[in-house]
Amino acid sequence: TTAKQNSSENKNSKALVVYFTYAENAELPDGVDVSSSASIQEWQEEITGNTGVVAHMISEATGANLFSIQTVEKYPSDYDETVDQGQEEQGDNARPELSTQIENLDDYDTIFLGYPNWNEDLPMPMYTFLEEYDLSGKTIIPFTTHGGSGFASTIQTIESLQPNATVNENGLSISRNSVADAKSDVVDWVNDLEL
Repeated sequence: TTAKQNSSENKNSKALVVYFTYAENAELPDGVDVSSSASIQEWQEEITGNTGVVAHMISEATGANLFSIQTVEKYPSDYDETVDQGQEEQGDNARPELSTQIENLDDYDTIFLGYPNWNEDLPMPMYTFLEEYDLSGKTIIPFTTHGGSGFASTIQTIESLQPNATVNENGLSISRNSVADAKSDVVDWVNDLEL
């Protein structure tokens, strides 16, 4: 899949926002109640997750294109069951198969890389992504949404999986409880990056 063009003016077309979010990888029922879940959000009438909302905010602030990491096998619609599946995948050191691919990766020199913190680690689809793509020579700028543990050791994990990329350690960490009101924090962070 080619990365989605951002509808705003593309002032930073060399950047791509790559993200994994639960709600875009779950079999959610039609008319799901976004207000009843801590991880399901709505962005411009589309269902996404906390990380998806932040990804869209970064895209708007930078003009960067968006790419959603999607798994072939969807996660359960029940959040607790998804937590259990995520823990099982971590225990098995699983590499879930991805259904979306970036065909034009050479077009980008900066990758904003977003993910929820699952059990103080990357979700296993992020391992799949980071092992399938060679981001050598690119700058990776991580961002995460979490329930209290921030980045944990995920930045170091990204550095070890992409040793020939430059990983910006001044990533953005947002509590899942603050996502809806994070736009000014995102804009300030992007401005501080001086892209």
